[in-house]
Amino acid sequence: LLNKILSIDSNGKRKKIIIYGAGYAGAQLLSSLRISSNFTILFFIDDSPSLWNMEISGVKIKSPDILVQNNNKIDQIFLAIPSASIAQKKEIISKIKEFNIPLLEVPSIEDISKGKYEINSLQPIKVEDLLGRESVIPDLSLIKNGIKSKSICITGAGGSIGSQLCREIAKHSPEAIILVEINEPSLYAIYEELKLIENKNIKLIPLLEDVASYSGMRKIFNNYKIDIIFHAAAYKHVPLVEINSLSGIRNNILSTYVLCKLVKEFNLEKLILISTDKAVRPTSVMGASKRVAELIIQGYSKFKTENGVNLNPIFSIVRFGNVLGSSGSVVPLFRSQIAKGGPITLTHPDVIRYFMTINEAAQLVIQASGLSQGGEVFLLDMGEPVKIGNLAKQMINLSGLKVKDIENPNGDIEVINIGLRPGEKLYEELLIDKKSLTTQHELIYKGLEDFIPIEDLLPKIEELIKYIENTDENSALNLIKNLVPEWTTSKI
Repeated sequence: LLNKILSIDSNGKRKKIIIYGAGYAGAQLLSSLRISSNFTILFFIDDSPSLWNMEISGVKIKSPDILVQNNNKIDQIFLAIPSASIAQKKEIISKIKEFNIPLLEVPSIEDISKGKYEINSLQPIKVEDLLGRESVIPDLSLIKNGIKSKSICITGAGGSIGSQLCREIAKHSPEAIILVEINEPSLYAIYEELKLIENKNIKLIPLLEDVASYSGMRKIFNNYKIDIIFHAAAYKHVPLVEINSLSGIRNNILSTYVLCKLVKEFNLEKLILISTDKAVRPTSVMGASKRVAELIIQGYSKFKTENGVNLNPIFSIVRFGNVLGSSGSVVPLFRSQIAKGGPITLTHPDVIRYFMTINEAAQLVIQASGLSQGGEVFLLDMGEPVKIGNLAKQMINLSGLKVKDIENPNGDIEVINIGLRPGEKLYEELLIDKKSLTTQHELIYKGLEDFIPIEDLLPKIEELIKYIENTDENSALNLIKNLVPEWTTSKI
């Protein structure tokens, strides 16, 4: 893809480029590009008026306003501000996006200083950098109180969220990390990665096990000391779970029930369920199954002893939306489609989603755990909503290519609408009852939502288990509909 982006055009002419940023990096880039025969450097642009009309090695520096008159003469813009923050990059892109000029950037200062890349190693801007936020400094007291010297079990440890939780937790001196995963290659990959961490005092215990197996998980609870469980194991791909309903129900609901029973039986300290915005007014089997998993957690958090004193372990939920870089994110799909030359397949031009970087999500999950007292539905602030149609076009431009459409039939990548997939929503939401409270962390809220009393819920879950064992899909779906009446579905 980069060869196509950086090569001379189809007529054999050198590409006309401008350099955004007339500082030291821009001057270095100019020197490197002059060695190449692929480019004609037209001029610099810079946001600093004091530099306008000056020159670097004979190349003039101009205001970004010059793009209005010259945009049709420019093939590409090279961003040469390696120290640019997310906010600065967003501002720069907003200035040039109307001109539909492909944009590439020089490596970060960190990558250049480490010798990973040279100044002329131009790359597309990662859309993750723009959808993410300026990082909020983690509250270390919330992290360390719940992690340091604890034995932490992570289910789904080889998955996107599970593996990132492993990485973040390993930074804060736990006694042990017990990695539970049913997928052998995924478990091997994260285990090998964690073995390279600097803190060699952390016990790493990789276990191939099905979390929905009561006997298998009970053996783990018997054999290893566990203080806290982060339950990240789940089937989350909406279309796949829609087709494989019973498998999704078993994996998402039964695994949660198994863990809750064992956590209470062994009187562990805490269980945190990783949930999803798709559990709110669900339109898919996946979303409905995650809502039932939430109900189980909420129900177990209200278990009382006979004298009315709550001596339970802590059961809490952390609910959030799409995570950039996760296996279920649309971003890797679009990136793959762009690399293949397109087209990008868009389910609907009006689909809206919230995004969060995987690092931020994992850190906030751990901090929410530090806040948990039992029964909470923690909601992570997901930032600003993103229209997926705009995201697709932005990713094409950020890849150094142009959108192919009616207005630009000679563009590189086409975007086609294929229709919403079964169970898919136009937009997601984090609250069921529209009520929430702030916490001591500015990006973590608490939802106030109704739940089913545990004495009413457990008989239903036992009934659901029988339907799963008998592969009775219709009865299982009907029971879930009874538990989650707000679920809209065509399955039953």
